[in-house]
Amino acid sequence: MDKEKALKRGEWLTRMRPLELALFLKWALRVRRLETEVQGIRMWVDPASNFGKRVLREGNYEADLTGAFRELLQPGQTFVDVGANEGWFSMLAAGLVGPTGRVLACEPQERLWAVIAKNIFLNGYANVQLLPFAVAEQSGEAVINLYPSLNTGSSNISDSKRRWETQQRIKLLPLTEILESLNGSPVDLMKVDVEGFEHKVLESAGDHLGTTIRSLVVELHPEQLEALGSTVDAVMRLLESRGYTKETSSGVDVWRLGGTGNGVKAANALAGRVAA
Repeated sequence: MDKEKALKRGEWLTRMRPLELALFLKWALRVRRLETEVQGIRMWVDPASNFGKRVLREGNYEADLTGAFRELLQPGQTFVDVGANEGWFSMLAAGLVGPTGRVLACEPQERLWAVIAKNIFLNGYANVQLLPFAVAEQSGEAVINLYPSLNTGSSNISDSKRRWETQQRIKLLPLTEILESLNGSPVDLMKVDVEGFEHKVLESAGDHLGTTIRSLVVELHPEQLEALGSTVDAVMRLLESRGYTKETSSGVDVWRLGGTGNGVKAANALAGRVAA
């Protein structure tokens, strides 16, 4: 099937409700992943998914954040992707930091491990390490609710499982353990997109937050944060207390350690990227 036909079918399926019917038709119509190249990045995408249809239709993904990465990352640097999903930002970063740089991609969904691995292969990268864990305050295990393949990025850890979700037992690791593998090397940029667990993830960094982690982009999910006992303001205060200021790169809010003198204090402005 050609890409345009696959895209039209995928867009139709992602709009369909109920989700159970969309999933059945996706199976019946044998919608499969396909290889594509956008922005110089080769990806193995599912056209009947939120991520895949956006990549195929827009020829990009989250253009503002993609642009910010191109401004922020330099050859030889280190990037940590907490909540890598299918690996777009990990692949983008791997190309920007080059063979002397390093990318750690944290993604607990087993169904996406082969996707990330193939994307690494398609781009010929040897500087990306897939970490098949969720980041949490302490080591252990949990159960993740897997949103249907129409939007894998909406999977989450919560006590309420919706009827169309399946579940997977996952391993948990705090950021302190993950960052120790860098042997003291700084993290030049970290992306955190974890469906409401932003506060817990940041706290799990321990003393690395405010020292070895130089810059962060944090996707904030207000409703999910509140359900887990935190708030956007609490995340802002935590970052500010560790010495970060908010600056803007390509229209994206970036937390920089120490700032450049042009940063906006978290107490005075909305920080992070608040999800709609």
